[in-house]
Amino acid sequence: MFDLHIREAALTDVLGILRVRKQATENVMRQEVTAEMLYRALQLDCKGYVAVSHDQIVGFCIGNKRRGSIWGLFVLPSYQGIGLGEQLLETTTHWLWKQKQGFFRKKLKRITLTTHKDAKSEEFYQHLGWQRGQELPDEEVEYFIERTV
Repeated sequence: MFDLHIREAALTDVLGILRVRKQATENVMRQEVTAEMLYRALQLDCKGYVAVSHDQIVGFCIGNKRRGSIWGLFVLPSYQGIGLGEQLLETTTHWLWKQKQGFFRKKLKRITLTTHKDAKSEEFYQHLGWQRGQELPDEEVEYFIERTV
């Protein structure tokens, strides 16, 4: 089987994260994400988690604490369907729920993400309890989950 583990992403993982992102068959990039953009995001407002198999990044999830959102969740096709996406998303949302925002340092009440409309990821998010929100430009749709406490 797979030698798999999930860990916090390091800056040295940026190229591996981009490699996984560029191999996506759905939700393809409309705008190029550069290594510099990702380095900056991970140093400022974001935290990521990576799934690693045999020293190779095979999936990742990145959360943005300032926006209270999931920046991206991607798993290589050969590693899909074994629960990695769910584990990565759960780990990242757990981190986001602990973050505080704004001047009054309030905890998040809602986490959002966007995905391509009619992509198989819609079913994935719905299965995990995320609610479908508004439709967005460029055939995208917002999903959200709210704090239950």
